[in-house]
Amino acid sequence: MKLRLKYQLIVYYIIVIAIVMCAFLVYILQHDSASPNTGYQYAIVSLIVVLLVTLIYITKKLTGPLKAFNDFFEMVKSNKKDFSSIHFPDNEYGEVGRKIVDTYNQLEQVKQFKQQVSHNIAHELKTPLTGVRAYLETIIQDEQMPPEIMKKFAGRAYKQTLRLSSLVNDVSVLNKLDEQSEYYKIEEINISDCLKEIEEELAHKLKANNTVFKPLISSELCIRSSHDIIYSLFKNLVDNTLEHAGPDTTITIMAGISQISGEPNYRINFTYRDNGKGIPEESLGKLFDRFYRVEEGRTRKNGGSGLGLAIVESSVLFHKGEITAENSPDGGIVFKFSLMSL
Repeated sequence: MKLRLKYQLIVYYIIVIAIVMCAFLVYILQHDSASPNTGYQYAIVSLIVVLLVTLIYITKKLTGPLKAFNDFFEMVKSNKKDFSSIHFPDNEYGEVGRKIVDTYNQLEQVKQFKQQVSHNIAHELKTPLTGVRAYLETIIQDEQMPPEIMKKFAGRAYKQTLRLSSLVNDVSVLNKLDEQSEYYKIEEINISDCLKEIEEELAHKLKANNTVFKPLISSELCIRSSHDIIYSLFKNLVDNTLEHAGPDTTITIMAGISQISGEPNYRINFTYRDNGKGIPEESLGKLFDRFYRVEEGRTRKNGGSGLGLAIVESSVLFHKGEITAENSPDGGIVFKFSLMSL
């Protein structure tokens, strides 16, 4: 608003000066025609020309951004997404215009991302719901069904409801991390104690898979964070190993603290490693994509939602950290990530 007011005042000022000069020149020509001062008159005319040229230049400066804005809004209304033909001037208005276009493009990307996520969620929900309905309809329609078959179908329907519950829970966790992270309770979390809780919860799966869980972390290592986020982060990493690494696998977790200049809190750098079968190289770049599955059929059979590693990445980003995944030369996969104490 201040810039626009400044330009308007300049334009009005020039217009007033031009009008005054023109009136003065007309007066001189009318009352001093007997002995005109040609040099003086030329000077007046030159000054007026300069003022008019300046006025035209400033007017273009003002109308240029307005035209660019108008072109932008016309493209938005016509659903055109390519704004490369719009050229904003190199001034304050142009800078504002470019920021508006960048913000619009970001909002469009978010919109497309949410549409894709909604489509994926609908697709993922459809599969277990269809299974539950089919098993229950079979039970209801077959009045002569033997009890053992009925129990078998009911068990399958129950497994589908567990899968459905897991999917809804994972989507809820991601939404909370993305949009409502301020509602998490932040407290002092002992990393070792949290990992022990995970080991106890997954003890049956670890034993069935003959997987050794070996966290090499100090019992005094703590981080200010949310227990739910830290728990979910490491649990999803372990779940990923149990689903993809194969039997007879060892999981090791190591950590180190670093203090970065200019940051008030410390960072904890984690290395999570398993010695399983690793990940195909072409899949490494997609591991953290939502609903991506390395082994589509097997993961669906086991009930995985394809959101586990997406939750891991969002949890790391929540702590202003970064995460990478790579195959180990000795076999297995290595996740390296950092978490800033909040």
